[in-house]
Amino acid sequence: MTSRAESDLRDQIEAADTQVGRFYISAHCLDGPGAFAVREREAVPIASMYKVLLALEVAERISTGVLDPHELIAVDPVNHTPAGVGLNQFRWPAYVARADLIHLALAWSDNTASDLLHGDVGTQALMLRAARLGLGSVSVIGDCRTLLGNAGEDLGYSSAQQAEAADWAPPSDASDLDRTRTSVASAHDLTTLAEALATDSAASPAASSLVRRSMKEQVWTSRFGRAFPSPPWHRCSKTGTLPPWRGEFGIVWANRMRVAVCVILRQASATTTEEQLDSAVASVAAQVVAHVLNRQPCAEGHEDIIS
Repeated sequence: MTSRAESDLRDQIEAADTQVGRFYISAHCLDGPGAFAVREREAVPIASMYKVLLALEVAERISTGVLDPHELIAVDPVNHTPAGVGLNQFRWPAYVARADLIHLALAWSDNTASDLLHGDVGTQALMLRAARLGLGSVSVIGDCRTLLGNAGEDLGYSSAQQAEAADWAPPSDASDLDRTRTSVASAHDLTTLAEALATDSAASPAASSLVRRSMKEQVWTSRFGRAFPSPPWHRCSKTGTLPPWRGEFGIVWANRMRVAVCVILRQASATTTEEQLDSAVASVAAQVVAHVLNRQPCAEGHEDIIS
């Protein structure tokens, strides 16, 4: 039976659907019975959130000795992947260690770093890892360059240059990504991946730990960072943004209570500001996790229990 608190939360999210956009939500407590979901089984665009699977695959090959974390990878400006920040802002050739590329891909969501790592493993390896983890909704279309190229066409831009100049902003409320031409996953499968990562079952313990460290150092804080400030919270999460879609997933914890959570938003209006959209994701995430934890306030003391 649905509780009054859950009914009230669903009413609030339904109101937010009307005002801001359509939400896709999954959350469950790893250390208790709490859970909450809205449209959690529908496969939706995930943008850069796919980079967690990519990093896990590379990190696993590092842990088994197939790839060298210290190998210096050439970064040539002529091969930069557009959008975002990081290596694509370098004006001159550089060399970056493979392990540092993982950090850039996760902590900074660096598209060039991600595509260099993608070249190490390929798309098929990511799909095989998703299948082994039981993530049936996951479909990775390719690297970031492919993702952005398809998005520009789907949003109606006449060239890649035009899409980049517009920062892939939807030209109208109806503009959207073709889900057969972009990387997708359900909110449920992303929380399943987050839990597997937290419990060392997404890959080997060494690989999982390497990936978690970079996710915990994510520089983008306008979504989960706003919802779960430290103290008392810790976060191990990854954002994804490719308008009209944006979201974040991962593990948040305080007072030794861990919650796997994913919130994805499909904006309703092309005129809604980035600040308003990110604030909406943060607000919904905070309310959902509070509900999952039965609205218990977090203790002032907290421990970092996910290494």
